[in-house]
Formats: sequence, C-alpha cells, structure tokens
Amino acid sequence: MKHAILMSLLLISAASADAQVMGGDEPFVEVGVKLGGDLQHISAPISVGPGVIAGGYARKDIGRFGVRIEIMGNYCNYATKYPAAYYLIHTPTMDTLSKGEFQGIGISVPVMVEYQVNKKLKVLAGPQYRQLVSLSDKNDAYTTLYGKNSFLKKGDFSIVAGAELAVKKKFSLGARLMKGVTDINKSPYYLAPKTWTTTGFQVAVSYKIL
Repeated sequence: MKHAILMSLLLISAASADAQVMGGDEPFVEVGVKLGGDLQHISAPISVGPGVIAGGYARKDIGRFGVRIEIMGNYCNYATKYPAAYYLIHTPTMDTLSKGEFQGIGISVPVMVEYQVNKKLKVLAGPQYRQLVSLSDKNDAYTTLYGKNSFLKKGDFSIVAGAELAVKKKFSLGARLMKGVTDINKSPYYLAPKTWTTTGFQVAVSYKIL
C-alpha cells in the first residue's frame, strides 16, 4: 500500500512539474484537485455520519477512454448504534448509556477507467484501496471497556462506479458509489454479525490545474 501511494504521488508530482506532449502545448497528463463530501454505511451495529474528502488526481485520455488515479484524504465520524456496553454482561458500576463515538481519518487510492459519453459527460469504474490512518475515541466509552484496539481493520478494498460532468472549462462535478468487497470487522463484539462491509456515496467538485 505504501508503494502504491508513493507511486501515485510521484505520478501526480511529475505531471504537475510540467509534463508536456513533445512539441505541443497540451499537458501529457491532466492533473487536478478535488473537494467534496461523502456518506458511508457499514453493515454493522455502527452508524456513520457525513464526511469530507479532499485530494488530487492525474488522468490520461486514450481516445474516448481514459485512465485516472486519485489520492484522497477523508474524514468521517462513526458512532455505535447501541451503548458501548451493549454486548457485555453489565456490572453495577458500568456505563450502560454512552455510545462509542469515533473520528476516523483515511487515505483512499482509486484507480479507474473512464469512458467519454460526450464532450461533457464521462462514466468511470475501477477498484479502490482505503487505508485507515487513525481512529480516535471521542468520549472513551468504547476504549474504557474494550481497550484501545480498533474495531475496524485498517485496509479496505472497494469497487467504485460513477460519473463526472464538465460544468466549466476547468471545473467538473462528479458523483460515485462505492461497495466494499472485504471484511473490515475487527470488533470484540462477539455477538455482532461476523462480516462487515462498507457502502459509500461521494459528491465532489474537481478543478483542472494542468
């Protein structure tokens, strides 16, 4: 994963450093930045609120097709649907009301193939890897009972599909769906469903730099 992120950064940095078609004025690789929001759902006793995404992309057209790679940082909030002590045998001094509340930061690297439907509309699809960088317990309700071990695995593979619409010369608006294909359950909730997968929806504005 570290190698993939490094190679992606090198690709975007090299393109940003003025990668040009020999003898032409158009950049060999299109480079831009993105900012938007997302909603995530985990098939677990966990609720997920809206989050923020930001990052950059590099893409190359090959006829009506194209290849795009992105590096996106994302921030989101998680909360257990039930009190953190829901799956434990209660003791007289145990907090049985507080839910676990978490702040998560991750890095996503989608690699997608694009198809240009017309001059303004593109559809895209491909795999995505997401690495959970940090997960902090805001009110300590979870860590008091279960320790500091994360209840989510750090790595998550997804399938991504979406579309992007050019709204101005350098701006475009995109939306995509993501469906996780790996189990991210690392929870001590032994009575909870065994397999947890993610489903997500993102909307973002892109700005073309080169």
